[in-house]
Amino acid sequence: MRKEDIQNEIDSLIEKTLCGKHIYEKGKDFLEVVDGRRTSITYSSSGQQEALPLTIMLTALPFFESRDSGQTVYIEEPEAHLFPDAQRNIIELIITIFNARKKQPQFFITTHSPYVLTSINNLLQAGQIYEEANQDVLPQLEKIVPRYKALNTADLSAYLLENGRGKSIICPDTGLIDAKAIDSVSDDLAIQFDKLLDLA
Repeated sequence: MRKEDIQNEIDSLIEKTLCGKHIYEKGKDFLEVVDGRRTSITYSSSGQQEALPLTIMLTALPFFESRDSGQTVYIEEPEAHLFPDAQRNIIELIITIFNARKKQPQFFITTHSPYVLTSINNLLQAGQIYEEANQDVLPQLEKIVPRYKALNTADLSAYLLENGRGKSIICPDTGLIDAKAIDSVSDDLAIQFDKLLDLA
C-alpha cells in the first residue's frame, strides 16, 4: 500500500475515533464535525480529549523509521471514555500503523475492555484466513477486513495479570484471545437477568 493511501486510512480512522477532524490553528486544538462546526478540544468529551494525544502520536509513527527495530510503544487503556465503535477504530488504527512500518514497533497495550480484545480477535481471525484463503475468497475478505488491518497470530501475545503473575490468554487451539478471561462478568449478569425474568 502506498504511503498516501496509508495516511488516508489513518486520517479516516482518527476522524471516526474522534467523531471529527482534528484542526490545529493558532496554537489551539479543535475538532471539526461534518457540518463544519468547530469545538475547542477543551469543550469536547473526555474520550475525545484522551484519544487526541494518542492519535497525534500514532499519526507520526508510520513515517518515523528508526535505525533499529527495538522501539516499544506503551499505550495504557486506549479505550478510556470511548464508545465501543471508537474502541474498535483505535485498535484498527494501531494495527494499521503496526502493519505500515517496515521495522514494526512493539506495542504494549493494557486494557480492561472486552471490545478491545474482540476487535483484536477479529483482526487475528482475518489474518488467519488470509494465510489459508484461496483466490476466490480474497476479494470478499478484503471488503470485510483489508489486509493492512489483518494481524498475524505470531505477532501477538496477550496476558492477564492474576495474583501478581502473567497468565497467557491466547487459546492454543485457535490462536485467538480468550476474551472471557476479562469479560466473565457478562455471563454472570446474563445468568442473574435470567433468574430475574423467571420471577417476573
